[in-house]
Amino acid sequence: MTTESAPIARTTEFVELPRKIISVRALLAEPGLAIPQYQRPYKWTGKNINQLFADIATHKDKSSYRLGTIVFHQVDASKRNIVDGQQRTISLVLTVQALIKKIRIKKLERSDLNEQLETLARVMPNPSFVNEVSKFNIQNNFREISRIVFRSDFTEDIIDFLLNKCEVVTFSLTDVSEAFQFFDSQNARGRDLEPHDLLKAYHLREFGRGDEQLKASTVACWESIQTDELASLFSQYLYRIRNWSRGTSARYFGKDDTPMFKGVNIETVAHFPYVQQLRMAHHFVDHYNQQYERRIDAITLGFPFHLDQIIINGRRFFEMTAHYQEKISRIKKGSKRFYELIGNESLDGYAKKNNYYDQYLPRAKPHWRSLRTHNSRLPTNLLHR
Repeated sequence: MTTESAPIARTTEFVELPRKIISVRALLAEPGLAIPQYQRPYKWTGKNINQLFADIATHKDKSSYRLGTIVFHQVDASKRNIVDGQQRTISLVLTVQALIKKIRIKKLERSDLNEQLETLARVMPNPSFVNEVSKFNIQNNFREISRIVFRSDFTEDIIDFLLNKCEVVTFSLTDVSEAFQFFDSQNARGRDLEPHDLLKAYHLREFGRGDEQLKASTVACWESIQTDELASLFSQYLYRIRNWSRGTSARYFGKDDTPMFKGVNIETVAHFPYVQQLRMAHHFVDHYNQQYERRIDAITLGFPFHLDQIIINGRRFFEMTAHYQEKISRIKKGSKRFYELIGNESLDGYAKKNNYYDQYLPRAKPHWRSLRTHNSRLPTNLLHR
């Protein structure tokens, strides 16, 4: 096991973080290893599994092979939550479970490998999942992994290489906010995550302390929305409308544009005048919904979102996302006029044909009043409360 360090930014200050390089066997034997409920579903498919084993086969003659990075939130002495790397970790758990199944049918010739697998069977995490996507992919991937490890060419040398020479780099942070900040900075450097995944990580760490239960339910609601729907919501609607309202171009939404959906934390921001209306609405809505009368009349007051408002970090961001996704879904289902306005291609053809606003932007910045007139071509008013 090797210990090194890596930098993490705290505003403009960089702090060195200790990191460990450990084997797959050591990772899965980590005490208190857990996957929190707020994590996104397990979305690896057979394609990812086959790529993992192809990489292992390619590098099996090396002295070691790095599989990636795992970021932990050290909750307490007995529990470590995985903040980043859960997809790979779950796949490795499934692999070892398949190998355990194999040795219980027929022992390996190498007794040390049998002992290592039996030890892992006792100490390895066995997480449970309620998300249907996770359960579906776990079942399919376990069958695919079993097919691979039961083949005659999956030799004991490869098993030894996987358990003892395949390695991961681990970082462990005691502050969950810093753990998510580190996750955010690592994944903003080009790894295969959607911009809305980075926004999710950012706003999760903006939750208040002690909000674990609320955080889990909020993320469950977020994860109930299909990934392509979330991508469409941000790239085709929220990003474009927020830019158009400011008189700027809005062709493509990428990772560099995520700061547009990062705003203020009501609990920590100073009492600036521009925040006061948000603070008043935020606390009034919560106070109204918590009154005992709500148990009688069953009325729930939603936050009065509007499309170009300052983003409230944390819970309100997830509520805003669900609010506008519901609005768009309702419009799509019930309004023929919607399709007449945007055409059969929806807004995917924006760069080719629906660039009505951008044709004016290079020449002059439109006045807000004239921009509102132009925007009457799109049903943005239907997205407001």
